[in-house]
Amino acid sequence: MCGVLALARVNGYAPAECPKCGRVLAAAGELSLGEIAVAVYSCPECLTRATFAGERVELPLTFILGPGGRPVDLAHPDDDAIDFTPYDG
Repeated sequence: MCGVLALARVNGYAPAECPKCGRVLAAAGELSLGEIAVAVYSCPECLTRATFAGERVELPLTFILGPGGRPVDLAHPDDDAIDFTPYDG
């Protein structure tokens, strides 16, 4: 845990828990929209599916924390919540 907290101080963002597996994650990057910037988190253990260029692809679960700290899945931003269905490959 100390390593994650030290990393969070370096990049300025607090760690977040993966909404699927509970793993504590450091911010993997930053998403900037004009003057607004938010931390992006990515869990290498949890996969999600998305359509890219007409093909279904597997991606690490990548999310931001929305209002009230609610996770928003970047592969499915219009969904109400992250899909907690176990990934079966």
